[in-house]
Amino acid sequence: MQNKHKALIAIPLVVLSFLGIQKIIETQSTPKITVSECDPSTYKNDATATQFIVPASDTTITRKNFNALTSSEQTVFANAIKVMKALPTNDPTSYAFQARIHNGPIDNTDLTKPFKTCQHAECCFFLAWHRMYIYFFERILRSKMTGTIKPGLPFWDFQNFVTTNGTTAVNGNIPWKFRYPANASTNPLYDNNRSPGFNNYPVCTTFLSNAVSSINFNAAISSTSSTIGSYNYYNFQNAIYNAHGNIHSSIGKWTVGTTSYTGDLGDLTTAANDPLFFLLHANVDRMWEQWLNISTSNKNPSSSCNAYWMNRQFVFYDENGRKVFLKGSDIINSTASKLKYQYDAVTIPIIAVRTCTASTKSNKCPPISPSSIYVESTGNNNTINGSTKNISTFSLSADLKSFLASNPNAAFLYSETDPNADNIYLELESIKPITEPNGTVEVYISTNNMNPSTLTPTNNTFAGLINLFALDTVTMHKAIQRINITQFVKNQGLKLADMQKIQCMLVARGNYLGNIEIPTTAHILIPKIRVAMYKSNQLF
Repeated sequence: MQNKHKALIAIPLVVLSFLGIQKIIETQSTPKITVSECDPSTYKNDATATQFIVPASDTTITRKNFNALTSSEQTVFANAIKVMKALPTNDPTSYAFQARIHNGPIDNTDLTKPFKTCQHAECCFFLAWHRMYIYFFERILRSKMTGTIKPGLPFWDFQNFVTTNGTTAVNGNIPWKFRYPANASTNPLYDNNRSPGFNNYPVCTTFLSNAVSSINFNAAISSTSSTIGSYNYYNFQNAIYNAHGNIHSSIGKWTVGTTSYTGDLGDLTTAANDPLFFLLHANVDRMWEQWLNISTSNKNPSSSCNAYWMNRQFVFYDENGRKVFLKGSDIINSTASKLKYQYDAVTIPIIAVRTCTASTKSNKCPPISPSSIYVESTGNNNTINGSTKNISTFSLSADLKSFLASNPNAAFLYSETDPNADNIYLELESIKPITEPNGTVEVYISTNNMNPSTLTPTNNTFAGLINLFALDTVTMHKAIQRINITQFVKNQGLKLADMQKIQCMLVARGNYLGNIEIPTTAHILIPKIRVAMYKSNQLF
């Protein structure tokens, strides 16, 4: 949009509940985003760590789908996990120590230990930090393997809904060796703190909902069938972050009757306690490679674009127990740089390849406190068929109406290279769960009325998911969840004034038993919902 107008907004409190929709109107000002970990002026390097250099003798290893590992490789992998779990908790190469790095608790006796350092907050290091984390976990894991068989860290392809037990097909989402034997003392891959249906053997009685399977992740990887100049690395990271969070919640959170449970994968402080965590994030890392491979226009940040991202250091421990660090510039791209690993499958299944009109795409950089132009929510909420669905329509604020009076045709600017290109988002802020669904909350947008009974993630109105992972961990979870709707706005030919035509519908969907959705309830507070615009050079 070709102006620099800013507006204060009136924002409704929306309650998404099986019992109905409640509305309270509050007046809020545009929030100021302040995140210390993204602020170069407040970040300090750890002087006790040394930069990690991959030994020249290392050869490139291949990370395989866990189900593609031989029986011997699976056994070696499980035994290495067992060895790590048997080590003292103060040993940096122990499983307990490594799991604690993800989100603590911190060690008050030694604040230099990198506990509670995972990057999930309002910033741009989610992919980079987790790549480093699982890389050092892999080095430690392989150092505990004996003999000549030393597989790399496998990935869990959660888009593949069939696993195998030897030569026998076993339907289910989680590889069978993570479910059987169902005894953590004898099976180092088993975690009792999972939603029970996912742990059942030989057949899982609960499946991931279709919103967290291929369709949603492929949408993050491929964007859409036509290009938008604003869909860059940071947009991809935001989309894949939201999608992955619902894998955590689907398996790590569940409700039985009126009682809610939070298992390991459902909580930031315990997520890495489940060995499945590392395979999940290996798959997210693989998807990063998929995104890069799908188009030459998809690029990582560059030093000329974002020197802070490239130079930001994160501290871990290597297989020798030494405190080391890597920088952003050290981990892109995985094999071409210094890490020497690759994946045996980086193809994109069952999607249309997103094409780009420009030969190269400008790398856009996130500032510390981006400014936006907001469109307010009217609070026109409705209950559809007494179910867990809600519609919000949006209108222009008084100040924006005044601006449009003299600029009635103010349009958005789409560009592959212009740093002033517009990026339009649906923003949901300070989401608070009362009762989380055993499944997902899907987000749909349209300029027309929507029929909730016809909405699925295959529908062209599907925008994305609310990330349910660790919603109650305010200090670590994103204060603002953003869903990129630029392609929708562009496809519809909408101008600024047309933003008031957008409707948003939230659908709580349960996980699946076979191909049948398991009914679920949801009660979630979303204090602030809005449509926002960012310039490409302002992206977070």
